Amino acid sequence: MDSQDVEMLRHYCLPHGVKTPADLMTMLVLNNFCPEKCPEWDAFFVTEIPQYIFRIMPPENRVDQAKLHWIFTRFTTEGRVNSPLESLMLTELLKMVVAESVAGLNAARRTGPWFGADAARPVAAA
Repeated sequence: MDSQDVEMLRHYCLPHGVKTPADLMTMLVLNNFCPEKCPEWDAFFVTEIPQYIFRIMPPENRVDQAKLHWIFTRFTTEGRVNSPLESLMLTELLKMVVAESVAGLNAARRTGPWFGADAARPVAAA
């Protein structure tokens, strides 16, 4: 797969990115069956797949136990990530999860009451 292939995929097949289960399957099949990939593919894959998994795949904007199980069964074999590219993708996904969690905690602290230890605010009671 070369950069022109990626550009055609972006322009004609996935003009709005990965938004459906069929889009996801297209990306996963291409990733698995194209032996040679260009850097543009890597960037596209590492950007689009985590966005879909975290933001669109139910439950949206979070990772529950079922989604985590799906991730592990899809991207790992015997506890190891299947490829360096999938490892980069999972790293991006983890960054999204952490950023969302931090944003949620910060919002909870601003709106209170909340549970936790903070020198500036007391711990709220139940």
